[in-house]
Amino acid sequence: SKTTQDSKDSIESKTTIDSIKLTESKSTTDSIKLTESSINTKKDSIINNFGNNVTSNNLPTITFNRAVRNGEELILDANAIFLKNINSGAKIITQGNLQIYANCEGNIESFGDFIVLKKFNGTKIALKNVSLEAKMLSRLKDSKLKILNVENGIIKVTDLT
Repeated sequence: SKTTQDSKDSIESKTTIDSIKLTESKSTTDSIKLTESSINTKKDSIINNFGNNVTSNNLPTITFNRAVRNGEELILDANAIFLKNINSGAKIITQGNLQIYANCEGNIESFGDFIVLKKFNGTKIALKNVSLEAKMLSRLKDSKLKILNVENGIIKVTDLT
């Protein structure tokens, strides 16, 4: 697919770890192409550098104003804000904080200080390498805005509205 001629959005974020360039392209599959040496290397970099002088305060923030589709995996060295749905089968991993203001049916993992979300119908939430217990997932299915943070090794869910 052509990404330079048909590109309509390009966002660059640089961090102390390295940089990632996201290029949204308009093609028959209307896909997102992550131009990075390797997705797996990126994931390992995020996981291995967690807690090594990398905090959500010194990371850039990327806002996504589009849906994340089934099969997409976004691995970001950034704080991330999602304004549209994250569909079933999608996976989001962020080094920083994660905010989702639409329906989320995908799996999410954040190494930041918190996750804000509105409605979650997915199967996995992890924050700072702590997974939310299955019995708590049903509490996230309503449309109330919530914040999740880790206290004493357990994810705490607090309603914001």
